[in-house]
Amino acid sequence: MASQSAYCSVMEQVLTVTQEMLRNAEQDVWDRVAELEAERVALLQDHGSLPSVEAEIARAANLVQQIQALNAQLLELGKQQIKSISGERQHIDRGRQAVAAYGR
Repeated sequence: MASQSAYCSVMEQVLTVTQEMLRNAEQDVWDRVAELEAERVALLQDHGSLPSVEAEIARAANLVQQIQALNAQLLELGKQQIKSISGERQHIDRGRQAVAAYGR
């Protein structure tokens, strides 16, 4: 039973780290998101066994669902960041073209 509680404890830690990742992504602190992702991967890799008690499984499944929902939000913020950077790059490229065309 101790390993099952340990599993949920790890999943609770993963959930907390994922929530912090989302907060940092919302604040555009992507370096910290990457650091937290590495921490989250380490937590998940350090625990390899699954619980066998139904209550622990249900609790773990709930935590995993919460983590997945947060991951979806993180992915969406990442996509928005990529679009923003792409738009800024296009704007810069247009400026360079204008300078090249009219700055001669």
